[in-house]
Amino acid sequence: MSTLADLMRDHDADPEGTAIGLRTLAGDGVPAADRPRLCWLINHVIGEKLGGWAEALALIKPLCSADVPAGAWRQLGVAAWLAGDALTVWEAEARLGDAQAGVAIRLGVLERLVEAVPGPRAAAALSQCLALIDGAPPGGLTPMLAASVNNVVSALLEREGADFAEPGLRAALTAGAALCRVLWGRAGSWVNQERADYLVALVANQLGDYAAGREAARSGLALIAAHGVEEVDRAFLLLELARAERGLGFEAGFEAARDAALVIAAGFMEDWLVRWVAARSAVALGGCAIF
Repeated sequence: MSTLADLMRDHDADPEGTAIGLRTLAGDGVPAADRPRLCWLINHVIGEKLGGWAEALALIKPLCSADVPAGAWRQLGVAAWLAGDALTVWEAEARLGDAQAGVAIRLGVLERLVEAVPGPRAAAALSQCLALIDGAPPGGLTPMLAASVNNVVSALLEREGADFAEPGLRAALTAGAALCRVLWGRAGSWVNQERADYLVALVANQLGDYAAGREAARSGLALIAAHGVEEVDRAFLLLELARAERGLGFEAGFEAARDAALVIAAGFMEDWLVRWVAARSAVALGGCAIF
């Protein structure tokens, strides 16, 4: 029988096979600590990829009990929302017991819908969620909110054919990346914080705000220098620094950042990582990949 780790690894390549394994795991049960991940994967595969929101809800309901972490209850709320079961959404919000429970579930729903709805509508929905979060006191769901904002902003940023001149999309991306950095500053590790800097740099550079892109990339690199070794993240931050330096017309800064990224990337061995850095470098370096 496939383990949860097996299904997490293979779900993109084989959604139908993963769905079979998820049904078995949900029926057999998993430890309470693993249920948030199991519920997330049920929603992602059976709900989002296969369109079976009623089934996703039916599988998740028995997994939610008093002893499970908040993430499982949040995924119950997401499945219930998308399956049209309002009363279960309310139950999940109550079980989460946090002032931010409602927006946490909304963001979870938006994560599942962001690639399927028109870009301007997704951007408007993100802006509405950001308004509900902004200024609220930090709580137990803050890391959850930060991760979801990151995921939605990233999905909008990577959307094929996105019109980055559209004011609503620009505003949502800029505000989302900035709030993600604030949230991880409240409730995250230094790695979370430098990755939030990377998101800010990505957004700023994509929107042509190269001064902000350079500041954010430098901030992320400084966090790494101050706290430890994170060579993969450092390479990607250097690529965005190079992009910003070139955008500002500083060719020497561009070449220095590019060459430093190239030195790090030359040591990457995993195929997926080589493909990822090649794709990002093609964007950051103006169509010229470093591999």
